[in-house]
Amino acid sequence: MKNRFRFVAIFCLSAIPLVGLAGPGQADERANLTRKSLAAEQALKDQSAGTRELVDKAKAVLVFPEITKVGAILGGTAGEGVLLQDGSALGHYKLVNGSVGLTLGMTQYSQAILFMTSESLRAFQSASGWEIGGDLSVAMVDVGAGGQLDSKNIDSSVITIVWGQNGLMADASVKGGKIEKID
Repeated sequence: MKNRFRFVAIFCLSAIPLVGLAGPGQADERANLTRKSLAAEQALKDQSAGTRELVDKAKAVLVFPEITKVGAILGGTAGEGVLLQDGSALGHYKLVNGSVGLTLGMTQYSQAILFMTSESLRAFQSASGWEIGGDLSVAMVDVGAGGQLDSKNIDSSVITIVWGQNGLMADASVKGGKIEKID
């Protein structure tokens, strides 16, 4: 089943232009990705007092400033981001998911994974690949048009927040994928 998901992800993601972090302009591309991730983190903090409170409490935040999801039955999601701690980059990561099912359309959004404890951050950093919800219990939060979030009701060592959706996507699919370190 995992090989099928990998095939689907590779097949579908071939249509998505990805930032390559290897090659001649590697340092410039990493610096640009870090700038975009810092700006996206600030945009998340500006959503509401609740999101600001969560981000400020986090030990580190993995920010994907732009994730693209496309699909027509077979779907794929891809993005690159930076693990940030106190405004410094701890590493660059890629997110790739494949899906099979009722999927149609294209959308882009931002996503942040907040590591609320030192233990969850260490577990993430020591893993060779990390599945959202597969390796640690994750609370998923979608900050919609109103942007309001009550952080007092969220109690998890890892919190994933999605915001800034653009595009149209109908999705009722089976997903699989990982986050892996690029550098």
